[in-house]
Amino acid sequence: MRKGMVCNIPYTCSINKQSIEAQRPDIVDEILPEVKQKNQIGYLNCTVVNKGSESVVQWTKVQTVNGGNQILLSEDDMIVYQGNTGTNEDSGLRKYEIQSRLNGRRITYMLVIRYLAEEDAGDYLCTIKIQGVEWPEWPTKIGKLTVHIAPQIQPSINSIYELDIGSDLQLTCESHGNPYPNITWKREDGQELPMGGFQSRGAQLNLTDIQKKDRGNYICVADNNVKPPDNFKVEVIVFFPPACRAVQNTVGQAQNRRFNAKLECIVAGYPQPSMRWLKQTENGKKIEIQGDDKYDITKQFSSQLQNDEFWYTLLVKNVQAKDYTKYFCEGTNKYGSGDATIALFDAMQLIFLETLENTSQILYTTSVQPVTYPTGSRSTVTKRRKTVKDEEILTLRAEREKYLEELKKLKEESDYYKVKTMYLKMKMSQMKKVAEQ
Repeated sequence: MRKGMVCNIPYTCSINKQSIEAQRPDIVDEILPEVKQKNQIGYLNCTVVNKGSESVVQWTKVQTVNGGNQILLSEDDMIVYQGNTGTNEDSGLRKYEIQSRLNGRRITYMLVIRYLAEEDAGDYLCTIKIQGVEWPEWPTKIGKLTVHIAPQIQPSINSIYELDIGSDLQLTCESHGNPYPNITWKREDGQELPMGGFQSRGAQLNLTDIQKKDRGNYICVADNNVKPPDNFKVEVIVFFPPACRAVQNTVGQAQNRRFNAKLECIVAGYPQPSMRWLKQTENGKKIEIQGDDKYDITKQFSSQLQNDEFWYTLLVKNVQAKDYTKYFCEGTNKYGSGDATIALFDAMQLIFLETLENTSQILYTTSVQPVTYPTGSRSTVTKRRKTVKDEEILTLRAEREKYLEELKKLKEESDYYKVKTMYLKMKMSQMKKVAEQ
């Protein structure tokens, strides 16, 4: 119908209007949402039907995570956004690209968004701009792009805290990511948390009435199933007096053979304690040991120790009989002092004592049975000899427990060797002789 003509036949006019509307461009499918991770590539498809030369398909970024104005990105298969001038150094490709596919009367305009970042997330509007038609009547569809971001912890607390025993501490771990991360607190050494349990969920960790055992590293872990998870370490340092412990309470070494003996001690305390080695003299006094030709004093480090624990070694060179005594490692700081005792003994004497203990087992297992003699079958002398032997075994049995107690003391107190060694040797010989009869 030409312009200016009047249609006098309503039915015919209605048919012509539907035919014209059927030929108008339109967006035929919904734009599927796209979910991708940071630095990946996003794709949004807008499929148009009946697009003619009088219409233009536009992609516009209408909503972002951080807000801001709408950005016109493309018209038909051409990027018009001025911010698309740079290229990636590795791939040489621009951030935005339009790829079009023709299928009959349908054309799909795919918006390609490379090197996805958090600010790329949001709504993207596909519009068919039709010449001669007011913009409210332009066909539009919205596609949503979601960009998953791995967790990033934003430190709002210190990484080191120094506290007195009995103090309280609140640790807060703030994290950012999409989806919002789950926050978990745990101890680096795998030990139980002060309030119980091995994990605490939530951004805050409350430590109350802190004790020495609560010192160490606490780790905040943020995870939202987008790799990699993030973590932040907090070291809790507690002021406390020194505590010393011997690696071995007793050390054995043979004398007069140019052998050395190594005595080791772990000293814990904060602030770091000053440490010294002492030796007990024959009159029971303690004298400090200095590093010289006789002694080497060293400080070692181990990944198995906490930051406030230190490993010290005393090397006693060319062990002699006079070296068999008690040694002490002593630590001191402004909160107090502590010590540990290590006994150095003759290893050859220990072998003898173990032999003595094993030999005494023979007596313990020897049974004494009552003996009945027929009348006139044995002489009075024979009866008397048997009775004497039984009495000796019973007496030695009674003394066995006494010897074992002395043995226990000898293992703990190296001073006893000088006095008791010869006596016990004689007893052992006597016990073996009686047991073999």
